[in-house]
Amino acid sequence: MKAIARARRKNRTGYGDDIAGLYYVYDRKNKKPMKLIERKIAHSDPIGQKRFEYTLKPHKGYYFTILTGTKSNGVQKEYPKQSKKKQFAWDS
Repeated sequence: MKAIARARRKNRTGYGDDIAGLYYVYDRKNKKPMKLIERKIAHSDPIGQKRFEYTLKPHKGYYFTILTGTKSNGVQKEYPKQSKKKQFAWDS
């Protein structure tokens, strides 16, 4: 998840928008994908298939994707995305 956060900070915002991005997030130092999850799981994501152009295949009979929102009374409502900066503090 830290790699996804770093990618978002560098204006590569698409990496956290689908499951496949966890596999394909690019490591500039090693010049290859980071492969944070298995390729089989990444390739079971129909949303990522559009972006990364792989053959979609279910993993153990299931497709995996990130939910983007809910639909109520025919109206789509997107989930709010976390802003780029957050401040946290410990209770003493």
